[in-house]
Amino acid sequence: MLETLAWGCFGGLLAELLGLYDLRERDEAELPSFLKSAFYWSVTLLMIAAGGGLAVAYNASQAISAMVAVNIGASAPLILRQFKRSTPPVEPGTTG
Repeated sequence: MLETLAWGCFGGLLAELLGLYDLRERDEAELPSFLKSAFYWSVTLLMIAAGGGLAVAYNASQAISAMVAVNIGASAPLILRQFKRSTPPVEPGTTG
């Protein structure tokens, strides 16, 4: 289980690095200010952990390989990001 968690977290880390990779050609002055935010890095660590947790949860139902755990771990932040983008905004005071 610990190995699956580690591989899943590694996958989550790869997904988070993808966002940072997109910033690689910017000048330091053009980098977003959130990169210096403790909140940003806290959420980033939680997303990496979510990748590990999802891999462990998936492994509980069937044995998975390290590569599958990495894929699951990488998919967690990407899937959650897509959910956020596809969720319509809700007006304050309205119910679904």
